[in-house]
Amino acid sequence: MVDIRLLGRFSARRDGEEIPPTAFGGRLVRILVRLLVTRRGEFVSHDVLAEALWPGRLPADPVANLQVLVNRARRALGDPSLVVTGPGGYAFAVDGRCIVDGERFVGLVAEGREHFAAGHPVAALRTFREALERWGEPLAEDAYEDWAQAYRTRLARVHLQALEDGTTAALAARDPAGAVVLAEQAVEREPLREIAHLLLAQAFAASGDSVAAVRTIDGLRRRLADELGLDLSPEVRELDRHLLRGQPPGPVRTRPRAMPETAGFFELPFVGRDRELGTILEALHGARPGIVLLSGASGAGKSRLLAEVAARSSVPVLGARAFAPEREAAWSMARSALREALSLDLDVARVLAGRAASALARILPELDELRSPEQDVAVDAEGVRALALEAAVRLLESAASAGALLLADDLQWADATSLSLLSAALLRIPQLGAVLAYRPEEVGSDGPVASFLADLETQWARVATLALPSLSREAIGELVVDQELVDVIVRATVATPLAVTEVVRTLAGHGDVERDPDGRWRARTHEAIGTAAEVARMGEVRSIAARVARQPASRRELLSLLALLGRETPARILATATKARQASVLDHLDGLTQAGLVRIGDAGWAPAHDLVGEMIVERLGGAQRGRMHEILARALTTERGDVSEVARHLAGAGDRAAAAHAYADAARDRLERVEAAEAGRLADAGLRLDPDLTVRAALLEIRAEGRAVLGDLEAARADLRAVLGMRRSGSERSRTMSRIAMLTLGDDFARAEELVEMALTEAGSDAGARAEALTVAAFVDVNTGRLDRVDTRSTEALTLFEQLGDSRGAARILDARAGQRLFQGRIPEAADMYDRAARLYLDSGNLLQAGTPRGYRGWCLALMGRAEEGLADVD
Repeated sequence: MVDIRLLGRFSARRDGEEIPPTAFGGRLVRILVRLLVTRRGEFVSHDVLAEALWPGRLPADPVANLQVLVNRARRALGDPSLVVTGPGGYAFAVDGRCIVDGERFVGLVAEGREHFAAGHPVAALRTFREALERWGEPLAEDAYEDWAQAYRTRLARVHLQALEDGTTAALAARDPAGAVVLAEQAVEREPLREIAHLLLAQAFAASGDSVAAVRTIDGLRRRLADELGLDLSPEVRELDRHLLRGQPPGPVRTRPRAMPETAGFFELPFVGRDRELGTILEALHGARPGIVLLSGASGAGKSRLLAEVAARSSVPVLGARAFAPEREAAWSMARSALREALSLDLDVARVLAGRAASALARILPELDELRSPEQDVAVDAEGVRALALEAAVRLLESAASAGALLLADDLQWADATSLSLLSAALLRIPQLGAVLAYRPEEVGSDGPVASFLADLETQWARVATLALPSLSREAIGELVVDQELVDVIVRATVATPLAVTEVVRTLAGHGDVERDPDGRWRARTHEAIGTAAEVARMGEVRSIAARVARQPASRRELLSLLALLGRETPARILATATKARQASVLDHLDGLTQAGLVRIGDAGWAPAHDLVGEMIVERLGGAQRGRMHEILARALTTERGDVSEVARHLAGAGDRAAAAHAYADAARDRLERVEAAEAGRLADAGLRLDPDLTVRAALLEIRAEGRAVLGDLEAARADLRAVLGMRRSGSERSRTMSRIAMLTLGDDFARAEELVEMALTEAGSDAGARAEALTVAAFVDVNTGRLDRVDTRSTEALTLFEQLGDSRGAARILDARAGQRLFQGRIPEAADMYDRAARLYLDSGNLLQAGTPRGYRGWCLALMGRAEEGLADVD
C-alpha cells in the first residue's frame, strides 16, 4: 500500500514506512508524481507534463527526459504499474494500492454530508472533524505553479464546505461551542462570504452570546457595504431582527474550545524586502549576471528572500543548502545543485565522457543510468577528485549555456569541496549568476568559507553585498492592521520576519486575531494586544520554546533528536533511534509539522528553522543531551551512517576514546579520497578529545598529509615531528622520517639528507620502509648533484618496489632516475625512463602523477629534434 500526502509538504509512504525524498532521485520526479496524482486516472500528455516540469526552457528531447523521470518514480514507489503509460502521456493508476490524503479528505467531507442528510448530525460532525484534522495547504511546494492551481482551488472549496457543513452539524448536534470554532475558521477563510457569517452568528446565538452574534452581523454589513457596495441578504437581516428583539443575552454558557494551533496560519506574505529583491534582480540582469552576497542573522528572512528570487527568475534555478554537521562531508552542498543542473535536461550528462563521467557518477549515482556502459579504468583517489570537479564544472556549464541562477543558502556551513566547485564554476561560467546567503557571525576570520568570500570580493568584479535589516514599521503594517499591534511588535521584538511570524502565529493559535478581506491580520478579541505584548517580550526563542513545551513527550524527543542531528534526516533513522515503528514516528512528525516546528526537505525531516533546532539543543540538560547523543550514535552505526557523524555523537555522549577513534577513521577516509580540508577538520576534532598516543599519532599524521596537500608544509612538518617524538624505533619511525625529508626537500637539502640517512638506518629489514627511504634519498641526491649515488639507490629501490608489487613506487623511482639522466645530459635515456614512469602511473590509475614525467619526456624529445612528438606528449 502506497500512501501519498499532498496536504502540506509532499511525502510518500509504503506499507507504513517512509519513501525517503532522496529515493525519487531528484526534485522533478517528486513534482511529476504530485502532478499525476492530482489528475489520477487521467492520461496527462507529454506536452503538459513537459511544460509543468520545465517551464520556459524545454530540454532537447522532453519525451526521453520524461521516460527517465517516470522510471525513477516507478522505482521509488516500489510498484511500476502505479504509473501507467498511455497514448502520448502517463497516468497514475486508480485502485486500492494507493491512497491519497487529498482524496481521503474529499471523501470524508462527502461522507459527512451523507450522514447529515440521513438525519445523523452527531456522526456527521465526527466525520467532518476527522476530515479537518487531515487538512493542510494543498501542494504547498507548488503554490505558484500554474498546473497546481485547479487542484488547490478545488480542495480549498471542499475545506470551506467542511467548515460550514461542520458548523451546521454542530448546531444540529447541540454543540454550539464547536459550531463557533468551525464557523470562525470559515469566516477567516472567506471574510466576505455571507453564509459563513450567518452560521457564526447562529452559533454565537445558540451558545448564549447574542451580543457577539449581533456584532458579527454588524461587521458583515459594514464589510459588504465598504468592499462590494452590497446590503445583507433577507436571511441575515431576519436573524438580525430576531436577535435585536430578543431579551438581553446572558453570560456565555459554554466557552468555545481553543482553535487548533495552526488554524488559518500557514506563512506570512513576503513584505518589506522589495528594495533588496530589486537590488538582487538588477544584479542578476544581463548577459553576464553578477554575484550577490546576502548576509543576515538567523531569522532575518534570507531563505524566504531566496525563494522569492527563485520565483521571479527568468532563467532556471539551481538550489543548494549547507548544514552544519555536513561541513566535513565533501560535496554535501554541491550535490543538490548538480542534481538540479542535471534535471534541466538529462542530455547534459552526455557532455561528460569516459573517466570524467565515471568519477562524477561516484557523487551522482543517477549519472550511471544516463550514459552508455564503459569499461572501468583504474583511477586513483586524487585523479577521481580532480576529474569529478572538472566534470561537475562542465555539467554546470552545459546546464547554464543559456543562463542559470545558483542560489546557495547557509553558505557558512559549506564544505570545502563544494566551495572549490563553486569558485571554479563562477570563474569559468559567465552565464551563471549566484546569490549566496550566509550568517556573518558564523563565518569567522579563517577557514574555507572566510577564504572563499575574501577571494570572491577580490577576484570577481561583479560582486554585490547586501545585508538584511529588520523589517520597517511600514512593512509590518502590511501584515497587521491594528497600529497598537504594530507598535508592540516594533517596540518589543527585533522585528525580523521570524519574530513577527512568532507573534502572529501565537495570536492566531489563541484565536485573538483574524484576517481581513485583504489578508492582513487584525485583533478580534480584547486580549489580543496584551497577548501580543507578552509574546513579544518573550522573544521568538522563548515563544518557540513554549510551543515545544506544549507537545507530547514523544514528539519532544523526536524534536530533540532532529535538533542534535542538525540536518535533513529520513524517518527511518529516527525510528531506529527511538525503537518505534516508522508509522508512529511519521504520525508524530506530521503533528510537529502542523505545529510549525518541523519541515520536510529534499533529503528528509529537519527543524522548521535553524533557530528552532538551536533553541532545543541549548535547553537540553547535560545528562539528557548525552543520552540523546548516545541514542543517535547507536542508530547511525546501525544504519551505516557517516563515521564522522557517529564520531560527533559519541563525543556528545561523553565517550571520548571511541569518538577519537571514529574521528581518525573518518579523517583517514577523507584523506584517502584527497579531501584534505575536510580530513584536517576531522583530525582537529579528534585531537581536541585528547586521545591516547596511538590515536593521537594517527590523527597528527592525517592532519599533516592534509596540510601538505593544501600547501602548508611547515605545519605538516610540525605535525610529523610530533609523531616522530611518539615513536621510538622501527619501520614506522623510518616512514615518518622519509616523509619529513620529502617535505623538507624544497627548503633545506642538508636537513632532508640528514633525515633520509636516519630513515635508512631505522628501516632495518622492512622492505617497504627501506624502499620509501631510498626513493626520497634518490630525489635528494638528484637535487644536491650527487648523481653517482642515484643509480645505486634507485636500482635497489626499484627492485624492492617490484618485489612488493608497488607500481606507483616503481614509477616514482623511475621519475627520479630520469631526472638524474637529464642532468647528466643523457637525454634519450631520460626520455625512455620518463615514458616508463608515466606508463606505470597511468596503469596504476595515478592520472595526475603521470603529467610531470609525460611533460618532461616531451621536453626531452624536443631537445632530441623530435618536437612534434614532444608536443604530443605535452598535450
